[in-house]
Amino acid sequence: MVRITSGLYKGRKLRVPRVGVRPTKDMVREALFSALGDSLIGKRMADLFAGSGAVGLEALSRGVGEAWWVEEEERTFDLLKQNVGMIDPSLTTTCLRMDSFAWLKSTFSPVGLDFVFADPPYRPPDGERSWGERLLEALAVSPVLKPEGLFVLEQRHNQPVIDNPAFSMLKFKEYGESMLVYYRKHSS
Repeated sequence: MVRITSGLYKGRKLRVPRVGVRPTKDMVREALFSALGDSLIGKRMADLFAGSGAVGLEALSRGVGEAWWVEEEERTFDLLKQNVGMIDPSLTTTCLRMDSFAWLKSTFSPVGLDFVFADPPYRPPDGERSWGERLLEALAVSPVLKPEGLFVLEQRHNQPVIDNPAFSMLKFKEYGESMLVYYRKHSS
């Protein structure tokens, strides 16, 4: 079971697909938002590969002003919209069923978000580079994340931390089989 761990919506239960999704664990979300503290209050964020929407909903519960959720898989997206609608039905307009990379390139995505979180599958598709490499490259050229904006990638603990010249890697921390890697986008 996945619950919102703190803030305005603390304790609310979220629906999670039975297969195909690995929700960010409560412990990892608590660590993420403890590390961020009050820095996101009133800010704008996106939750890529959103799954149940737990990270974006946790962010809203803790004071984020605006959230976007991007999820490609149809059944997962339906549950995501239900979870977001349970908190505030007007927010479902920022739930988008599409590929996260396509969204980062699209003309209707928001510009200048303060924070982007991504929890892609741990394994990239066969023959593809790691999700982290691809996401950092896409975010480097996309206006979605503002200069000096924060990007946090959840990846498997034994995957290498990716370096990209458009970002400073701030820190990384392991939580069981998961690792959070914090990046700051350089100013142009």
